[in-house]
Order: sequence, then C-alpha cells, then structure tokens
Amino acid sequence: MAADASDPNHPDSMVKKLFGRSKAEEKVMEAIKLRALELCHEKHMRLIRCFKSSWTGSCSEEHKDFTSCFHTHRDGLIAKYMEKRAQKLKEKLEKSVEENESRHRDFSRQSSTST
Repeated sequence: MAADASDPNHPDSMVKKLFGRSKAEEKVMEAIKLRALELCHEKHMRLIRCFKSSWTGSCSEEHKDFTSCFHTHRDGLIAKYMEKRAQKLKEKLEKSVEENESRHRDFSRQSSTST
C-alpha cells in the first residue's frame, strides 16, 4: 500500500510539520504534483486504460507501476525544492549574521572612540 500525505512519515507531511505552508508553497506543491503526473503520463494512461477495460478492476500491476513512478518523481522534486529553499534560508541567515557583525563592529568603534 502506497503512503499518502496523511502518513506522518510522508514527505508532504514532514514538510508541513517542519515549516508549515503558505499559499505560495501550496501552489508549489501542487505544481510539483502536476509535474510528477506529467513525468508518469504513460504509466498513468496505462492504468486508466486498464480501469476502463476491466470489470473487476484488477489493475494492481499498473497501479503499482504508476504510484511508484509518481511518488519517486514527486518526492525527488520535493527534495530539490527543499534543497533550494534551505539554500536560500542559509544565504539569508549568512547575510543577517554579516549585517549584525558589521553593526557590532560599528558600535564597538563608536564606543571606543567616545571614551
């Protein structure tokens, strides 16, 4: 059985738990899911054709192939997005540290010259 976003160990759940999601991030996640669906189009179409032609719905192989493809691509895209987001946060933090150190040096200079 494939994990879904209600599973607390699922990447979507972990991201939301750690960072919360803004409306912009919800749009990003939706775009990621759509891209994963595009990348698995053939397997998705095979699954749909199987469902349409099967009275019993015995499409477990097709379902397994599609969900495996979809989750692999989606999770990979989420990981790339999170790496980029982490890099941006790191750069922002480094800039903030530099600005604080600069302010501290300026303050130290002002303190030493005024005494």
